[in-house]
Amino acid sequence: MKRIAICLALSTLPSCGGDATDTSTAVATGSGESHENSGSDPQFGSHVDENDEPTNAEAVAAVAGVVDDSANFATTDSGPSRFGALELHPGFMPDPVTTEGLAGGAVHARAMDAACTGWVDEVPNHVLVTTGAMAELRVLAHSTDDITLVIRRPDGSFVCNDDAEGTRGTDPMVRAEMPSGEHQIWVGANREGESPSYRLGFSELPNVVPASLIVEAPAPRR
Repeated sequence: MKRIAICLALSTLPSCGGDATDTSTAVATGSGESHENSGSDPQFGSHVDENDEPTNAEAVAAVAGVVDDSANFATTDSGPSRFGALELHPGFMPDPVTTEGLAGGAVHARAMDAACTGWVDEVPNHVLVTTGAMAELRVLAHSTDDITLVIRRPDGSFVCNDDAEGTRGTDPMVRAEMPSGEHQIWVGANREGESPSYRLGFSELPNVVPASLIVEAPAPRR
């Protein structure tokens, strides 16, 4: 066992190198459009029970704990992630690029930003490294369960989404400008204690939506 402290992008905590006086972040609404958010409206988003909101002490305790040396984390040059890192450049092909994982965790995403929702792990599910700025990158996920997306960009701002408009109602999608650098991505579960599987996609194409990630089972042979 070894003790590791992971700031989990709690940029508002001075102990994590942040400025306690600046809590302005960029977040996504249900449509995936990004907007500035001061973090002053804890009701932003959906499926959030105010009784589930962690205190600062609980949030810090959740992300600075004892981690088993044998934990199944994929450690990359870009930092730890549960299911690995990937690198994309503007105009990447094939498009979309997809990967998979398990959502959920013991930390409420509101501990990272007041506008984010869902239960996430203390370690990001994925790390995305962009080699150049992208005017609009779509990050989208599909699951048979209700899931959320939380993305921390290189400048410390967050883009989050729960149920994107134009989807079946439980799939998240973020459409936002992504600068060059390292992006931490969490896929959350809307219900505490659950770990649903998901497929995560990245696209620069305007017609790619979470439903595009559904893999149809092959028809049985006659």
